[in-house]
Amino acid sequence: MNHQRPAWPVLILVLAACACSSDKRDVSADHSDAPAAEVANADAMPQPKGEESLPTSDPAPDPASAPDEVSPAPDLARYVGKNPFDKVDGVAFLDHPTVQSTVKAAVNDAAIRKWVLAAGANPWQPIWRHGDDLVTAGCQQHGCEQRSWTIVITPATKSAKVCFEKDGVSRWYSAGRIEPYDNSCPFDEADLGD
Repeated sequence: MNHQRPAWPVLILVLAACACSSDKRDVSADHSDAPAAEVANADAMPQPKGEESLPTSDPAPDPASAPDEVSPAPDLARYVGKNPFDKVDGVAFLDHPTVQSTVKAAVNDAAIRKWVLAAGANPWQPIWRHGDDLVTAGCQQHGCEQRSWTIVITPATKSAKVCFEKDGVSRWYSAGRIEPYDNSCPFDEADLGD
C-alpha cells in the first residue's frame, strides 16, 4: 500500500516563510509623514519604563583598550642570529624602520638600495654582532660572484655602512659618500676585520 502525504502542510510552511520575509519594513519609510525634527530625535526619545534602551550604533571605542596603531619596532639586538627576512614581533630586519632609514641615508643609488633591502630568494648570512655593530651580508642568487653586499648598522648612532660589489668592483657607501674597496664585500666575521 502506497501512502502519500498531502502537500498542503509544506505549502503552508513555504507561504509562512515568504510572509515573514516580506514583513521587513523600510525604517526610513516609517517616518515619512513625521516632521524632520521628530525623525532626527527619534533615537533620543525616552523609552517606556521597564524597557532597556538598545544602542542604535556601535559604542565609541575606549581609548585605553584601543590597540596602538603603530607599535614600536623591536630592538635591533633581538635580530642577532636570525636571517634578515626572519620576523621579530612581526617585523623583518630588512623592513625595520631603522635599517630602512639608515641604509637609505648611506646609499643614494636606488638600484643598489633595492638589491640590499630586498631579501627575495637571495642567499643571506644571519645577522651577527661585530663590536657595537650589527652586520649581515647577502648576494645575488646563482650569481654571488656578480653581486654581493654587506650591511653594517650601528644602532647607537642610527647609522649604516653598506658595501656593494658588482662584477668584481666593490664600494663602501656611508652617509651618501662612496669609497672604493679593494676586496670583495665581507661575507662573514672573518672577512670584516676591524
